[in-house]
Amino acid sequence: MTHPVYLDYNGTTPNDPRGIDAMRPFIETEFGNPSSSHWYGIQAKKAVEAARRQVAAFLNCRADEIFSHPVALKPTTMPSKAWPGPVKLPARTSSGYQVYSFLKLCRKIILA
Repeated sequence: MTHPVYLDYNGTTPNDPRGIDAMRPFIETEFGNPSSSHWYGIQAKKAVEAARRQVAAFLNCRADEIFSHPVALKPTTMPSKAWPGPVKLPARTSSGYQVYSFLKLCRKIILA
């Protein structure tokens, strides 16, 4: 039997097994809100900060330049709150999968 080719990567994407392995502890046993001040939250925050450092090292930038967002609405408002003036980063990157309003805001920041 031949399987169809899945092309709707805007809807969902297959997970890399390495990503699943890296996230498994935080799904099964080491859960916590990284914004909380209790023990579970502190552990989660340490994990987020470690991941941010890994991504920054991969992208050759500072960890404080890495922003993440859990839902689609966040990226539409985050840049306007985080960057009140022109961005002075060596490069600006955004995915074509982002919502149009976010891309429009990125263009505005870049051209400011």
